[in-house]
Amino acid sequence: MPNKLETIILAILETLYPGEWKFVGNGEVMIGGKFPDFININGQKKIIEVFGDYWHCGENSEDRINIFKPYGYDTLVIWEHELKDMGTVRNKISEFCSSKEV
Repeated sequence: MPNKLETIILAILETLYPGEWKFVGNGEVMIGGKFPDFININGQKKIIEVFGDYWHCGENSEDRINIFKPYGYDTLVIWEHELKDMGTVRNKISEFCSSKEV
């Protein structure tokens, strides 16, 4: 079951890209020993992670990005404090979703 932050991101994803993203933060998918929050299910190898400011305090989001990269995944990390500006978060997601994998 998605937490509060994940529920907000899921709502944005369903609005912008209906049916293209799935919440898998319940342990359904494991990649490189980690459980991503959202995975793209329309053929793109993309992951979106939601980092709570408390639970992920002191973590470097690049570390998580680098865990998934060897498996061919492009990863976007959204921090809890970024949700104060929903327009920016929507733009960040849109740019990520429209970018080609590196």
